[in-house]
Amino acid sequence: MADVAIYGSGFAGYTMTAAALEQGQRVIVVERGPRANRQRSVDLARIRS
Repeated sequence: MADVAIYGSGFAGYTMTAAALEQGQRVIVVERGPRANRQRSVDLARIRS
């Protein structure tokens, strides 16, 4: 289970995800649909706390 859910993986989503992980929170990033950038999803999946 995640502590924080981030909707979208644009610059703001990436920044918020990184900040939450630095604070020790568990994060899930939710894409908005078919327009989602698959490479960005792969990049974010590599971020680990």
